[in-house]
Amino acid sequence: FLAALAISSWLDLAWSLRAFRWAGPMILPIMLASAEPMVGILVVLCFAFAGFLHAFLVLDLAPGSTTNHFDVIVNAARFMVIGDDSSADVLLRLGDSEGDWLTFGFLMLTAVVFCTVILNLFIAVHGSAYDLALETVHISFLRERASICFQFMIRPSLPWSVLRVSWPKATAVVLYILAALAWGSVLYLSPHPLLASLVLLPFQLAVDSVLMQRQWESSKNHYLWICHRENYDEASFCPDCDETPLGNLGTVGSRLQSLKQATAQNNKKLLQMFEKSLNHHDMDKEPSASVINNSSAFKSELQCLQKSLADLKRQFSDFKMDQQATQERS
Repeated sequence: FLAALAISSWLDLAWSLRAFRWAGPMILPIMLASAEPMVGILVVLCFAFAGFLHAFLVLDLAPGSTTNHFDVIVNAARFMVIGDDSSADVLLRLGDSEGDWLTFGFLMLTAVVFCTVILNLFIAVHGSAYDLALETVHISFLRERASICFQFMIRPSLPWSVLRVSWPKATAVVLYILAALAWGSVLYLSPHPLLASLVLLPFQLAVDSVLMQRQWESSKNHYLWICHRENYDEASFCPDCDETPLGNLGTVGSRLQSLKQATAQNNKKLLQMFEKSLNHHDMDKEPSASVINNSSAFKSELQCLQKSLADLKRQFSDFKMDQQATQERS
């Protein structure tokens, strides 16, 4: 129990660092990629592991086997997960001290199917999930920060109308010192550490109540507060926002204007190239194959540009309609 508690405490400490700017964008992709996207491959991995392990246990039931079940489980896990060579020697001797072709066949099947195919698929799926999480790490970081703020806001707080604490941080430090003294005294005198933890709990609740005291509760008016840093820049949090086809109105307008200019320039160049190619041939003669091919290529490229312009115009009109509908609802 203490070993599991120690591991969970360190993992919880690492997870709590996600709120900081220097650690959150690096921790969140790893945690998010190791959660929901890995469910499918983990199910396949667990069932395949259980199947091969069951096969090795069945081979150990043969007459003359001297290996106990625990050794079979440990050596099978070592061979399938880390590819230990010494574990392969133990698995080859299952059922018979000398081993036979049956154990060798199951060992090779395990090496190919589990160690080579399934484990490499696990690595590939995890890498793909990490890449996807890394693309939206800025949004995930802001979402986690908002979630942390919300979790702190719903904690119990000392009502402003009951007691106004002018220096909440200094009061929290004093309460922490008193809590440490009381906890150490009870831990020294009490035979069980549970009593010391019960003494520490009310001090922790009191510190949270003081730090989370809301000054605006004394007012009759309630407002929605939107806070941000003084140097806040949306581009630094979402650098790909300008690349989305339905971005803000100014971005879509600038992209539409630039596409119009590019289309006009390309049309002018295509016409000049077409006229130049026609000047090299006699207009009374039949047009050569090169002229026909050039004209076909020009027409196809022009059609692609016109289609791109029409798609962007449609996106621009859809965005304007959505914006008008939003304004009417508000």
